[in-house]
Amino acid sequence: MLDVGCGFVKAGYAGESEPKHVFPSCVGFAPGEGGGEASKKARTGEGGASAGGEQRCYMGEGQLGVSSREMEVRYAMDDGMVSDWEALEKLWSHSLVDRLKVDPRQHPVLLTEPVHNTRSIRERMVSTMFEQHSTPAVFIAKNAVLSAFASGRSTALVLKSGSSQTLAVPIHEGYVLLKNVIRLPVSGNSLNALAARRLEEQGVSLRPHSFLSKKETSAGKFAVQQLNMGEFKESYQAFHAGQLLNDLKAVSCSVSPWRYQDKLAVPQAAQYALPDGNVIDLGSELVYGIAEEMLAPASTRPLTKDSSDAGGGAAAREAEAAPMEQDDAAGKGAGAAAAAGPKERASVADAIHKCIHKCDVDLKRHLYGAIVVTGGNTLYEGYVERLTKELAVRLPQQTKLNIIAPAAGTERQFSSWIGGSILGSLGTFNQLWISSAEFKESGANIVHSKCP
Repeated sequence: MLDVGCGFVKAGYAGESEPKHVFPSCVGFAPGEGGGEASKKARTGEGGASAGGEQRCYMGEGQLGVSSREMEVRYAMDDGMVSDWEALEKLWSHSLVDRLKVDPRQHPVLLTEPVHNTRSIRERMVSTMFEQHSTPAVFIAKNAVLSAFASGRSTALVLKSGSSQTLAVPIHEGYVLLKNVIRLPVSGNSLNALAARRLEEQGVSLRPHSFLSKKETSAGKFAVQQLNMGEFKESYQAFHAGQLLNDLKAVSCSVSPWRYQDKLAVPQAAQYALPDGNVIDLGSELVYGIAEEMLAPASTRPLTKDSSDAGGGAAAREAEAAPMEQDDAAGKGAGAAAAAGPKERASVADAIHKCIHKCDVDLKRHLYGAIVVTGGNTLYEGYVERLTKELAVRLPQQTKLNIIAPAAGTERQFSSWIGGSILGSLGTFNQLWISSAEFKESGANIVHSKCP
């Protein structure tokens, strides 16, 4: 069972309760002989060139943490879609051979995919598994559907918020209602950028571990020495800064139990120890304000006459949610909806509310009764309680609200993998696999009929 997300790879065996291995879904490449154009073709998917033997590759937090001025870090996924095939193929091979230590020729593989995946990407995923890894069988399942299965539901509204995007996905009897999917531009990466900007305004300079070294000043005494960050690749800097900001958010940030505003919120402060030993003070704008960008984004930007007018309320928020829709059925990339205009700053509760109201009237109460919260971007303390309050004020009369969010962070963060583990262990699932014989007979197109 392989679940390659925009932030992490989750790998393990079907039937187990959690993945055996979790590591960043990126690959560090250091130049070797004969790189250049061959590497570019392999990265973009043009031609059949592979630069695998011409570059040194680094995967996993340990290897990526090596201080290297030559290393370029490339993510396999961007905005929910495959953006670097060379990196993805290396992550698959690393997961199967190096991490799980299995022979791919003897094990069927279940893969996850985003709800808006394109036909060409699906076909290439299947082709790669059969042609390069010689797996006996393959199946591809949508990650939101697997999250619903992990909660014991086949009909649900899945709120999935991760590294690169936030989606409200309605699911009916195991099928995604693509036309009703709502996308928000807020994500773990965008919150990292917000946190970095606010720290910079405070005069705080972030220096991850990889840009520090110890220098012996006298016998048995050492001093921290800062390396010149400008000598490292931008992608390498961005990866390590992202790791540090993820830790800062996890340790210090939480969700206010009410809408956060400077004049109304009870001051909340925290401290965070940077890798260089300095301890910084984090005020309410960082402790509460980061997560608030998801739940009430209008309250974290300067209030204007229009935005502070309470009379516009729900109607204005619903109007803001409209531009977030995306024509997934047409196979458009998520990047088309990524431009953040003033009407794209609806909250997570707005997105859920609009998503449900786009669905059939008979389905609405079932979706309100099974809202599944998933993704690492939902693990802030107080997130579920605050989301419940935000949704309660939008709830139609005589409608029951039920938010399903496992208290264990691993279950919420790895819900797609857990759902795939459950699905793959079912005895009735054996007839759903795409076998190598079927692939040879029908080609990659068979994925569209056997993996809806």
